[in-house]
Amino acid sequence: MGYSEFEELDPTVQLTIVDGIIGQISAGMYLRNRFSQGVTHTNLGLSDSEYKEMPPEEIDFLVEDWVMGQEVEASFTFDPIFREKENLLERLGTLIRKTQTQLLYLGSTEQVQLQSQPVRISERSISLGAIATIDTEDYKNVCVEVWLTNFDVPWLNTTSLLLNIAELLALARLKWLLESGPMR
Repeated sequence: MGYSEFEELDPTVQLTIVDGIIGQISAGMYLRNRFSQGVTHTNLGLSDSEYKEMPPEEIDFLVEDWVMGQEVEASFTFDPIFREKENLLERLGTLIRKTQTQLLYLGSTEQVQLQSQPVRISERSISLGAIATIDTEDYKNVCVEVWLTNFDVPWLNTTSLLLNIAELLALARLKWLLESGPMR
């Protein structure tokens, strides 16, 4: 997927699938380094005494929250496709009633849905697909379907990349519809 698939976004934004691949790999490497340093009570915003007095379940919750925050921060910092998707979602969010993304796998002979099959199917799939649907009041369902080769690259989550691209393109289509004027 090259620049032409992202043309609807903005003429000044020239994204390609490679931008997402490099972004995800860079974010993964950053997170590996960040997590290898471990989590301290100061990362969690706690003093030493607060940490020692806190029940283990609450500490686990804070650690999970911190890890998710680090993942989002790394995605914003390194992955331009994720960043553009989130920026569009923030700008268009009030118009959206519901969003839905469905994963599809295409093997050598059959197509299966994620919900009905074990994850190991994705490991031997030739292609991964996603259908992103945005439900709005004025434009009903804005729908985009995207397919990618199932890359086997360290630090790359092809499923995440695919979902980000599908959601970004659906949001870009909604933006284009809004800028084109009222629906007749």
